[in-house]
Amino acid sequence: MSVQTYSANPFSMLLNAEAVLQEMHRSESLERLEHHVHRPLDKVTKVRMPADLAAFDASVDATLEIEEADDVGDDLDAGSLAH
Repeated sequence: MSVQTYSANPFSMLLNAEAVLQEMHRSESLERLEHHVHRPLDKVTKVRMPADLAAFDASVDATLEIEEADDVGDDLDAGSLAH
């Protein structure tokens, strides 16, 4: 059984990446954990939405684009009046 010494500052070890990796490899509790590799971005999944939901999403997106365009137009109008 090894004796571990800890610094007064619990975050000091985070400044030394090599020490962190060594402690991770020595940790018995980490070794007992199940390991899974998740790569959700590796494959593209296409979710099919019902037609009514897709139409609603499209209308919301269109409304947001119109509002954003209006906001930009208002900013441009206000900027031209300031000169």
